[in-house]
Amino acid sequence: MGAIRMKMFKTLALGAAVSVGLLGASTATALTQGDLANESIGIFDITLEIGSVVQINSLENLPLTYVPGDSPDGGKANGIVEFCVYSNAASNGYKITATGAYNDGSNQAGFALGDNSGASISYQAWIKAQALNASSSDIAIPANGGPVSTTLTGSGTLNCGNTDNTSIFVETENNLETKDIGNYIGTLTLTVEPA
Repeated sequence: MGAIRMKMFKTLALGAAVSVGLLGASTATALTQGDLANESIGIFDITLEIGSVVQINSLENLPLTYVPGDSPDGGKANGIVEFCVYSNAASNGYKITATGAYNDGSNQAGFALGDNSGASISYQAWIKAQALNASSSDIAIPANGGPVSTTLTGSGTLNCGNTDNTSIFVETENNLETKDIGNYIGTLTLTVEPA
């Protein structure tokens, strides 16, 4: 009976050693394989790497406000949208790229609004990497789909602590009173990446 128990114990110990050996088959620094013995101990590290991530949220649609003007510039329209950019990268840095599309979803080289007849109104966009009331400079957003050359600073708190930290100012071309009557719509897609 004692021999059967001893054989059973050796079999279990061998099984445990094999199991630990399989689990520890990695490049972990504390990796230790168990020996075949009355007690077998295996050690392995558990590692986790968290990469840089960003999030843009709290965006809203932007209705532009017409601003009448005198000759020769004429009237134009503008508006501001505020939102949140979170980044866990070093110094909470991020890069942003903007691409525009007409109301039919087609892309264009520059930023423009379009109506159903094919007429269009071009616009420019500037970003401020802090809340609207902060004293930071507006940076022009390239209309060719390239990234803003400056590394911007986001929030290190998810959802920016429910306080928007970034704004975009949009302004159309002049002489809007010479344009066809219509409903002009466009889409601006913002892509943020850790920097």
